[in-house]
Amino acid sequence: MTNTQRFSGVDERLGGKGMPSGWFQIGWTGDLAIGEVKPVHYFGTDLVLFRGEDGAPRLFDAYCPHLGAHLGYGGCVVENSIQCAFHGWRWSGDDGSNLEVPYGDKAQATKKRLRKWHVADLNDTFIVAWFSPDGGDPTWDLPVLKGFGTPEFYPSHPNLSHYWGTREMHAEWISENAVDYAHFRYVHRTPEVGRLTNLEVDGHIMRSSVEFEISVYGPDGTRAMKTASDDLVCYGIGLVEAEFSVDGFIHLQSQTPVDETHCDLFTTVAIARREDDDPAKVEVRHARRMERELKEVASDLVIWEQRKMDPHPALAPDEAKPHRTFSRWAKQFYTFQEEGVAAL
Repeated sequence: MTNTQRFSGVDERLGGKGMPSGWFQIGWTGDLAIGEVKPVHYFGTDLVLFRGEDGAPRLFDAYCPHLGAHLGYGGCVVENSIQCAFHGWRWSGDDGSNLEVPYGDKAQATKKRLRKWHVADLNDTFIVAWFSPDGGDPTWDLPVLKGFGTPEFYPSHPNLSHYWGTREMHAEWISENAVDYAHFRYVHRTPEVGRLTNLEVDGHIMRSSVEFEISVYGPDGTRAMKTASDDLVCYGIGLVEAEFSVDGFIHLQSQTPVDETHCDLFTTVAIARREDDDPAKVEVRHARRMERELKEVASDLVIWEQRKMDPHPALAPDEAKPHRTFSRWAKQFYTFQEEGVAAL
């Protein structure tokens, strides 16, 4: 099978829906030191990510307007600007304008500039970037996440975070889990099908709650059934925050379009500090919690990576309303209108 044939099949499976707008994770704050430069590729674009001496992250198109060198390879930070490794031309970290041409009888700056992307540190934990297919500015503010980057919770990165790499799937399928109460029984092996107890849409935010039964064991080893809930908040398509009622841990699942048919996936967990925590046991407890969480995401991935996009799926009567609510909510993040889906 040729590459052309393979990617044609992927395009057909994923429906040609395109990439949604919104805030998306492109890394963790702790992985980008002051003065560090990284090449990254998201939203179908080669980009350069760096952190200036003022501590702020910056994101620009990758290629130097001079002679096309990739600034992410060999480029260096000078104060809050980036200098090309090819000829030393320097570009402003504020607006991408040319600051210096370091040779010749008279340095002559060019009017060309690098395209600047909106990027920020979210909760001092996540590096997030804004993407819009039309190149527009952010249409909603960054969320304030619960638990991450606060003293009441343990640090989430690097021990409570995981990068899954680039996967052949659509970013929308992760946020769709917020309304898919039935999959808990078959994917995550809960004893019964879950129950959707809340679903609210507020602009770019969607909130839901799903209840299900789980097995718990007492100190004496006896097993009992307990009702648990997963409270989810979707901040656009890219950021899904979930709080589990049993132990109060918080999970941020991030999915970022690399291009129209591939996503990078990130999992990050926040665990609250407790007065009775035994420092000698915390690390082991956290490792076990993270292991369980990654096992659940891995179960979802088996489905996500093989799904086919269908704008008009067959739905059972009880699940039709929440799934259609999700479809109407998700539509706002795309630049086209799906036939047969009413506007919000």
